[in-house]
Amino acid sequence: MTLKLKKDYVAILAVIAVAAVIAGEYCTYDHDISRGSAVAWGSGSASYTVTSDGSDAFDAVMVDNGETAPVDTLYIYRDSTYDDYYDDACSMSQGLKPYSIDQDYDTDQFGKYLAYRGFGNVEFIGEEGLLAITEDTANASGIGILVMSYALPGSVYGASDKLLDWVHAGGSLYWWGSEIGRFYVASDGLHEANGQMLFFGTEGAVNVSEDDLTADGKVSGFTDALSLKNSHLGFALDISSMSGIQLGFSKGAYASVSMVSCGGGQVIVFSGDFSKDTFDDPAQVIASHLTCSSKLVDYDEGKVVRGNVSGTFEFVPSSHMGVYIYMGGTYQYYGAWHSG
Repeated sequence: MTLKLKKDYVAILAVIAVAAVIAGEYCTYDHDISRGSAVAWGSGSASYTVTSDGSDAFDAVMVDNGETAPVDTLYIYRDSTYDDYYDDACSMSQGLKPYSIDQDYDTDQFGKYLAYRGFGNVEFIGEEGLLAITEDTANASGIGILVMSYALPGSVYGASDKLLDWVHAGGSLYWWGSEIGRFYVASDGLHEANGQMLFFGTEGAVNVSEDDLTADGKVSGFTDALSLKNSHLGFALDISSMSGIQLGFSKGAYASVSMVSCGGGQVIVFSGDFSKDTFDDPAQVIASHLTCSSKLVDYDEGKVVRGNVSGTFEFVPSSHMGVYIYMGGTYQYYGAWHSG
């Protein structure tokens, strides 16, 4: 058996978790509370331990990703042309308009949401970085690109097939806040593309309706296991004709999180806007290393008070398994992924 231990330090001020990131560590405004988790892997079993110097609700979620390698490195694309063409994108969009975002500030904030959950292998990139990553198709597996813009540069998409080739080679593309692949930017301005056909081989799969966008149901056991809560279905995906999974909240065939296979890789679509209330769900999905073939093996929930709590999962071994442990319930402030 091997023992893997991860720790983060955060603070609770009143009942709200407050932390500042300084020199790579969590420095608190009140007093340090040490939190940690560990998993010991055996043949067909995984024993976890959750520790805390305070009083914390915790969840331990066992995930089976089958043959799909989860993302362990994430690149967040910052679109330097975002403000230049946002109005054009809105006027060219039929139905729902792209949700607005401050590219630098909000992408930075989302990086912190991931860091709170133990996912720290994150880098912010522009067009040059995007081009370099998508040209490296031999190492696409385990790499994710997150787009929080309405458009991609023509050097990798639209006027080029580099991004599509990279995804087909095993890369993971996360898309949030607009119709996936609808636009690309070239030297002469904003251009349209049929992203739904290019990525999914179909049309009409993305919810661009301006009608009621609120979910009325729940889909997948992962929704409760990960304490997902976003019920806004703007730009949600219908995967009826695709291979993949949905989680979160749903209405009809649309769900707040859709993860589908695309060649040898995967495309993940998060619905909703960029309000702070919607940041938690994408952060949970990424930090828990879910893929388009993920299955929920089991999950435990409990409370740890100035000590430790242990439990054991039993499972049938497969290629990519892990346990995601987080604290905070609905509003998470600690997370750690333990790979099997």
